[in-house]
Amino acid sequence: MKKALLMYFSATGNTWLAAERIRSRLFKDNILCDLRSIEKIRGEVDLAPYSMIGIGYPIFLFSIPGYVYGFIKKLPHGKGRKAFVFATMGGGTFGSEALAALLLRNRGYRVIGAKPFVAANNDAILTGSVAPDAPETKSSLDKMLDDLSDWVDDLLDGKAETIKNTTGWKLTAAITGLAFRKLVPFHAFATPFWFLKADRRCNGCGLCERICPVGNIKKSLRKPRFGTRCIFCERCLNLCPQNSIHFLFSRWRPQYKAPGFRPPLLRKATY
Repeated sequence: MKKALLMYFSATGNTWLAAERIRSRLFKDNILCDLRSIEKIRGEVDLAPYSMIGIGYPIFLFSIPGYVYGFIKKLPHGKGRKAFVFATMGGGTFGSEALAALLLRNRGYRVIGAKPFVAANNDAILTGSVAPDAPETKSSLDKMLDDLSDWVDDLLDGKAETIKNTTGWKLTAAITGLAFRKLVPFHAFATPFWFLKADRRCNGCGLCERICPVGNIKKSLRKPRFGTRCIFCERCLNLCPQNSIHFLFSRWRPQYKAPGFRPPLLRKATY
């Protein structure tokens, strides 16, 4: 039986749902899938058992999260293995999938498709996240999963395309992503008084520190302190059990977590 490796980063669960749907659809075609969260991958990825890989991520400011960008660039040489890219988004994309496909091709992979999928909006800071139990949320996620099933059929039939696969779009995605990666740490450093904060509802449970993908939170067993490595995935903000972490307009918006999502626990909480 053929084997595939799906590596994904999911902030609040949409991309995890997408990865699970891809895994179940590939299994129907007698392809076993190992599902691995990128945050839990340590050292070089062993690709020997796999004939195909998939990379999944959420769109950050129309582009690839810097965390995922760096991960792709460190992947071992593909040696002609098949690869595909899937992304989830609440709004739009500036060709990030084509850029990710280019990065994979440069690493020696044969990209067979790259596409974004509209999911329930989980951006509590700018555009406003949707309530996870709202009817439109379920409708949006159901459509995303149906679209993913159809897309996997196209992948297996050799009919999938790479969306926005032009030099202009790839350049736009690269510039947007670079600007975002530089802006967030600068903002955290230059204006710490106007950044992520935990209010009086914080009970020191430590969850935010344990689930932060980049280890940007410290001393969460008292009250979390946020550093300058934040990538604005909003995982801590959306998954805080006390809804105590906020930035800008998030305090007036619902928290979002995809149904069934459990973020990986990555480290111990500290005092």
